[in-house]
Amino acid sequence: MTNNVIRISHNVTSYDTGNKPYKHDFARGKWATRWDFYAVALSHCFGFRHFLMHMVFYRAGVVPIIISHILGMVFFMLPLYFTQMFMGQFSSTGIISVFRIAPLFKGVGYISLFLNLLSCSYFMVIAAFPLYIVFASMQSNLPWSHCSNHFNSELCVVIKPESVNTSWSSTDFYNEYYNKTLPTHEFLSFILNGNNEEMEESSRLSWRILLCTLLIWILISAVLFKGIETFGKIFRFITAASFICMLLTFLRILCVPESWEAIGKFFTLSSSYSRYLHYIVASPILALSVFGAGWGNVLTIASYNNFKEDIGKLSFITCFIQIFTFLITCICFTSIETYLEKHFGYMYFNYSHFDVISLQFVIYALYFSHLGWPQFWTILFFAVIFLTQFAEGALQMLTILTAIYDEYEFTRIYKNIVLGGLVGFFGFISIFFCSADGFGALKILYPIAGANKLVIILIELLVVLWIYGRLRFQRDVRFMTGKPMKSWKIWIMRFLTPIGILIALLYATVESFMQVRFISSLSLIVIFVFLFLKLTPLLYVPGYMIYKVSSATGTILERIRKLCVPNDWYPVDPIERRTYADYTGSTDINDLVHANVLTESVHF
Repeated sequence: MTNNVIRISHNVTSYDTGNKPYKHDFARGKWATRWDFYAVALSHCFGFRHFLMHMVFYRAGVVPIIISHILGMVFFMLPLYFTQMFMGQFSSTGIISVFRIAPLFKGVGYISLFLNLLSCSYFMVIAAFPLYIVFASMQSNLPWSHCSNHFNSELCVVIKPESVNTSWSSTDFYNEYYNKTLPTHEFLSFILNGNNEEMEESSRLSWRILLCTLLIWILISAVLFKGIETFGKIFRFITAASFICMLLTFLRILCVPESWEAIGKFFTLSSSYSRYLHYIVASPILALSVFGAGWGNVLTIASYNNFKEDIGKLSFITCFIQIFTFLITCICFTSIETYLEKHFGYMYFNYSHFDVISLQFVIYALYFSHLGWPQFWTILFFAVIFLTQFAEGALQMLTILTAIYDEYEFTRIYKNIVLGGLVGFFGFISIFFCSADGFGALKILYPIAGANKLVIILIELLVVLWIYGRLRFQRDVRFMTGKPMKSWKIWIMRFLTPIGILIALLYATVESFMQVRFISSLSLIVIFVFLFLKLTPLLYVPGYMIYKVSSATGTILERIRKLCVPNDWYPVDPIERRTYADYTGSTDINDLVHANVLTESVHF
């Protein structure tokens, strides 16, 4: 194999480039224990995204799911998670300042911040829905279990599981109840529209969802107000409560006879090889669930770790638990669907005008209303959904605030004002999404968000493993963790992982446009606006590169090389910085003066 030797500079300081030096905020704090990191990283395990992912792996069976999970973990989850862990923990900074590793790509940080701000404008509405169901469940009779509510119409019909002849075909059941509606159907319309007569007025504001959304924003501001240590302690409770409640719910679902029938189907081998291929191709999509709702969440929480934490161990444990919880959610939904299909026949009748997100809530509410102690189990299940959605939103806000405080030094003395201003702004913007039309528009935003996230992750891999370089990356990981990075792992991260990301990017893009035909005409306008806002900002990345190159001196090639050299890339702790300077052979990192230019051999 031919060895190609390329001379690349080791590191420079801000004085070399004329840029303003980075000043670390030592008051930003750290996690009290590593358990805080685990609590925050695993807080969204049972989020609504996991329950939507079953649609990708619908009736897959255990074998293709296990295959896709193993592939997803080895080739996508772990490499991507490890990369973001490295960037955050080594730099101890947020999603903008971390691009000191390659200043030419700093536009990626700004775009990540923009997308997080845009996502927060609607994300809490999704958390408001399960919160309202929790409140609505605190009644002697669940409002979606009968037709005696003031919002019910004459078409409302209650179907009891024991009254259904299981020998009916789906067609007979469909013909019998074609013009009927279930109480869950009308309850959802009531939440979104106010009353049953105005179901077509999709733009009508839902005050119930709006009030729950505003309450959530108040709670998020309270969680973030006291700093990172209090944030970690609160998340310990959120994550522990979510796991306990979900475990109890899972055990209760297993007590339903139809669940074992569903589990039997779940472990049945599929004879369709095309189905296996479909799930294998879709395996990169699983990697997105590890990162939660925002852009750079993992990088942000890793920046609050102690510098010497074993990022390999943290990454493996987190990804493994994420996969395990996803399997639990798949079993839960398969059991719920089997029960509803058996006792309600053509279960999706008269739901065609609802979006997928709303429909999922209807399905779960219908299922738990037919169990013993329906109020208790409904509250327990939707409390899990609410807690995990709330945790995702709070973590996304932490990512935004950390990026702002780390990059813009003057904001550090106005932290409470910045927090209050952002919460008030998002609360105001959320008003639109607290309507039927706005809530329906959320259907398309999930895959669009996924497409953007995949592009950003792909660029981060390029920056760390190709621009910064595999040898530097391996060296820094060994210095930080005390453990060497195997070359075969680097090979997977540099070649196989990017190929999988490109496949997933194509898959997510196609899926997002396929959903357009289910959206109302008014929502189409909204969707195209958000397509413009979410996809075109990615053009800012090359635009920022052009701006930085044009502002530098020298030939074009010299400018690009200079902007790809790490700038002030070193541990922020003075002791670790001095040790790192000795470890790398740089004699002047500690003094922030001209760094030595080293020659490094890069072997392809």
